[in-house]
Amino acid sequence: MDEMHDLSLISQRLAEYSCNDSARNQMIEARFKLDAVLPSQCRVTFKIALYISQWIHKVEELIYAQGLIHRNVLLQEALRQSHDDHDHELQSRRIWQTKANGLEKNLASLRKSMDSNPFVFVVIDGDGAIFQEALLKKGAEGGAEASYLLRKEIESYVTEAYPEVVSEDWNIIGQVFLNMDGLAKKLHTSGIIPFTTTERTLIEFGRGFGRAQPLFSFIDVGAGKESADHKIREVLRIMRKASNSHRIVFKSVFMSENLLDRVQRPTTTSTPLPLSTPTTAIPPSAIPSPGPSHVVSTSSSALLQSATAVPTRVSSPPSSGSQTPMSTVPPLTRVSTAPKPIDVFSKKKTTLPKHYLMNADGQRIDEPLPKVDPAVENGFNMRIVGLGRKFCNNHHLHGKCNYPGCNYIHGNKLSASEMIL
Repeated sequence: MDEMHDLSLISQRLAEYSCNDSARNQMIEARFKLDAVLPSQCRVTFKIALYISQWIHKVEELIYAQGLIHRNVLLQEALRQSHDDHDHELQSRRIWQTKANGLEKNLASLRKSMDSNPFVFVVIDGDGAIFQEALLKKGAEGGAEASYLLRKEIESYVTEAYPEVVSEDWNIIGQVFLNMDGLAKKLHTSGIIPFTTTERTLIEFGRGFGRAQPLFSFIDVGAGKESADHKIREVLRIMRKASNSHRIVFKSVFMSENLLDRVQRPTTTSTPLPLSTPTTAIPPSAIPSPGPSHVVSTSSSALLQSATAVPTRVSSPPSSGSQTPMSTVPPLTRVSTAPKPIDVFSKKKTTLPKHYLMNADGQRIDEPLPKVDPAVENGFNMRIVGLGRKFCNNHHLHGKCNYPGCNYIHGNKLSASEMIL
């Protein structure tokens, strides 16, 4: 637009020059005509005026030419800057294109590495998930059979979870963590399998379980309430970071609140095993943000059972302190046309276990109090204002007030929602 404007001004100025030249020529012609009739003194005055007019005209032309030169210098500088900017942008684009090509190669290499030797990692909390009694009684033979059937169920599950890829060549790693001696004694006490100096059926079962599948293990973690939890938590933490770990399946009839506190997993639980049914599990709000691996927590399945006669956790006596039942989550359901899975394990139900909370350093912490209902709180405060007295802590909290002259409110016991105020 600036160049067009300059051309328009130049054209206008040239037209003015043309008009001025015509006027000057007319003046020259008029001068020759006047020379014949005007006296010499008048002719001299007229010539001086004509020279002055010509000089002014030349000065104006010079000023305009200088303006054009200055404008041309500015345009040349702007053009040079535009060329420099273009060269810089071209160089920058080449640099970023080179980086993008390198990142694409790295991404392709990473994907190739992730697709090479893929595996599925299965973790079972053996203290809470008890195998079927019929298999346990067979000893080593039952362990081998359970290992085979468990692998078949996992293969079926993986095939359905990843229909777009060929998963037949995926490795399946299975680990069962349990307190071997403690569980064996409880099973012996319950009359399920013997545990004597000559017969150690559970140990034979574990050996058969591990021998039947080279990547399956039956691991004794010893006594201790958090022994299995600690092992499972650390194993999941490592496996979660494995780039070629396509699926992590975690099985436990119960879980302590801090079991997965340092294991990232999806907030929305991935597709569970085809056999899943709901039992006690960690509340979803206690689960951290998602990580690179898929951690599937299957609370119960037809492959694993919880026992009523057998405790859900075999361990040393827990430390004293208040304990509360574990919360539950809604059942995870899925519509599937897969054939009905084989029932490998028994169907005994378990009672809800008790627990206490611990932080990452293994120190016990108190559970958070329930949220206060604003309506209940307002009504409670109105009662205190209306009666002009507060409620007696001994009467409402301990159930008895030993002070006959107590001036605080006794009466009917407060409701559960009022007790937390």
